[in-house]
Amino acid sequence: MAITAYLNNRDNLHHGEQTLKELLQHNTAISNIEITDANINRFTRVARRYGIDFSLKKDGSSEPPKHLVFFKGRDLDVIDSAFKEFTGLQMGTIKPSVLEQLHTLRDEITRAAKEMVRERVQALVR
Repeated sequence: MAITAYLNNRDNLHHGEQTLKELLQHNTAISNIEITDANINRFTRVARRYGIDFSLKKDGSSEPPKHLVFFKGRDLDVIDSAFKEFTGLQMGTIKPSVLEQLHTLRDEITRAAKEMVRERVQALVR
């Protein structure tokens, strides 16, 4: 009877972003890190992509406000990978998007075409 109650409860566990109470129901060790208020949206996108179970708590005592991110201790390797990607997004080391590359190439081609036309006109004038 206790085993079936445990299995039924285990199926009802939340995943992804959740409250701290729901995270504690997983019966695992909990770790936390600090993150600034400006970076919270980027972090949640990366955490969802990696399937991390986490909880956010706002620490309003500091200026600017910081958030504490609680996560399961056994997800430490996944958190490490997610933070490498997150810090890459912050530092700009992630490759630019294909659309940005197309825009820069288009600008370079138009600039080169204008220079070629200018050189031809100058050659004809001489």
